[in-house]
Amino acid sequence: MKKLLALLMVLCMIFSLTACAQSEAKKELADAESQLKDAADSGDLDDLTGALDDYTDKAEDAGATTSMDAKKVVDFLVNSDEWKTQMESMKEQGQSCVLEARDNYLTYVYQYSFDINDLNTVKANLDASKDSLKSLADSLTRVYTGIDGVIFEYRAKDGSVIGTYTF
Repeated sequence: MKKLLALLMVLCMIFSLTACAQSEAKKELADAESQLKDAADSGDLDDLTGALDDYTDKAEDAGATTSMDAKKVVDFLVNSDEWKTQMESMKEQGQSCVLEARDNYLTYVYQYSFDINDLNTVKANLDASKDSLKSLADSLTRVYTGIDGVIFEYRAKDGSVIGTYTF
């Protein structure tokens, strides 16, 4: 559930680029956005990853990509209504996220607000989600062409790092 919530948060941020597209490509991008939302609602990570890849392809075709460095992307995303909505949703699920720029990498720092009883299980679940995280990072670097990559960092309630994934 937490992996899906994290992916959904980023998807909402990517949706804001739809307005930048042109005519037919814009319609195709809007259709891909609708399919992405449907995949997100279904909760199936494979469907979500496939829909995200399709959306990213359409964004590139529509010219809805942008070349901003990581700091500008962070400023753009954290000031969006979608980001604020997702942060509230995450808080209800016992997790928070800070988006920051490290060098020229977008860095998502997730922190649990509850004590984790079985750290090994959490680490195993995070490791199992690496392919989905990589796909998400690839999509973000295709849409935001000015960044060098994406870092996902997960922290326990006490702030200790559980796992860090750099793509």
